[in-house]
Amino acid sequence: MANHTRILPVLDLEENFRVEGVIEHMKDRWLYTIPVSLLYFTAVHLGQKYMETKNPWNLRMPLVIWSGLLALFSWLGTIRITVFLILSIRENGIFPTICGIREKLDNPCWFWLYLFVMSKLPELGDTFFIVVRKSKLHFLHWYHHITVFIYSFYMCAHPQSGMIWYAGMNFAVHALMYTYYTLRAARVYIPRKCAMFVTTCQLSQMVVGVALQLTSSYMLYKGYNCDTSVQDIVFGMCIYASYMVLFADFFYKAYIDKKEKKKVK
Repeated sequence: MANHTRILPVLDLEENFRVEGVIEHMKDRWLYTIPVSLLYFTAVHLGQKYMETKNPWNLRMPLVIWSGLLALFSWLGTIRITVFLILSIRENGIFPTICGIREKLDNPCWFWLYLFVMSKLPELGDTFFIVVRKSKLHFLHWYHHITVFIYSFYMCAHPQSGMIWYAGMNFAVHALMYTYYTLRAARVYIPRKCAMFVTTCQLSQMVVGVALQLTSSYMLYKGYNCDTSVQDIVFGMCIYASYMVLFADFFYKAYIDKKEKKKVK
């Protein structure tokens, strides 16, 4: 079993975490994410209507604190999950980490996977700052928040080995993204190439996510002892494929299309 104690100290809170009760608790309750998502969707659009006749709120310092805390949390999660993933790949090879190491996940890893899932609820608060500051709200933003929220809780109720990859990638990309947001909110100059790099990382995450789903389906088809199901793969593929298309479209419009239009002018 990959063990955090080889490289990182382990807190009692992490070591004593027991995932069995969490999984059982989530079996039916993950469906509560759907009415919560509908409530979020309604609040976002009502908020936009309300702000149409209002001046944008500043909230610069609250945004710095909010993004900074999420950045710190994401960096901690990245370190924890990445260390475990690297150790697991070294001991078991890459394919078992995709399809067959669920029983080998140690308590600290489960603890951070659980925190990863739970973090998707407060992350919905990102949209509050966009709405009240009257920034442009893209379809990608609220669609991504809703679907990640639902899918993460679904994975908590139906855990599979691949979730260590999904959580690890998401933690790492969010660590970069929220650090970028924190610096921007603090009015620190950041080159445009940094924003492009963050979006590239987001798009790359979706490409890898699709690749992981395809790998899982292949291994399941070939008869490997995978701790995933056809339902899990179909759900995950729909999620990641839609993200890949939307992030590719966003990347093109934000960086390539604008650059071409500037050349024409």
